[in-house]
Amino acid sequence: LGGASHIGHRPMALLLLAAGARMDGFCAAMLGETEIVTALLRLAPATANARGPHGYPLLYHAGYSGKIAIADAIGPLLSARVRDCNQALQTASLAGHTEFVGWLLKNGVDNPNLKTFAGKTPLDLALGRNHTAVVELLRTHGATASGG
Repeated sequence: LGGASHIGHRPMALLLLAAGARMDGFCAAMLGETEIVTALLRLAPATANARGPHGYPLLYHAGYSGKIAIADAIGPLLSARVRDCNQALQTASLAGHTEFVGWLLKNGVDNPNLKTFAGKTPLDLALGRNHTAVVELLRTHGATASGG
């Protein structure tokens, strides 16, 4: 379930949940389950700064869902705002969530060109999926393609 949540594989996560896997905050954020994420944050605010697979934060997983309400709930609790926003820009760009990308750019991104483990920038990810609105938004904030 952690792997499915980390790569934003919604169908696999739902299949695993249906088979009895236990929901966690990272999965809830990836699925866009705002009520679950906000309940976790209310009960355990440190959840906002927890790290999942490969050290990626809750906000990174929320980038797959594009739910601004989740970002708004996580945002005030972040201790590593810039790092978390930079990482979440990758998932939100890949998923094509223009509004979420805008939220990240406004609320903490300092490097719109942070590369993934595969050497892709958020702009590369958006270009690869033809997310034209995200591409335009990223370019207005200085994002570049990796050329690779």
